[in-house]
Amino acid sequence: MKIKFSKSAVKFLEKQNEKTKERKSFEDFLKKKLAWQLIEKDKTLRLTEAQKKEVKENIKTAETDSKENIRDLYRIVFVLAKDGLKEIDLGRLS
Repeated sequence: MKIKFSKSAVKFLEKQNEKTKERKSFEDFLKKKLAWQLIEKDKTLRLTEAQKKEVKENIKTAETDSKENIRDLYRIVFVLAKDGLKEIDLGRLS
């Protein structure tokens, strides 16, 4: 759980339960992103121009999808209300 203090309220993000499909999806996303980056950096591979293009496209896609994947994992926000904590589900983007 990450906690952020502000003047008017305490807000924090609750990490989704490790067994949720969001967690599994995020881990799979990270593995693929890291794999593409490792392939790009590996100078011993003899990739064709088409393969090099595919690697670059997949890295670019992973970069643009990063924020969405993080938001899907950390989407529950709690805000201090008069009657206690109010849970807000920011919803999934994907």
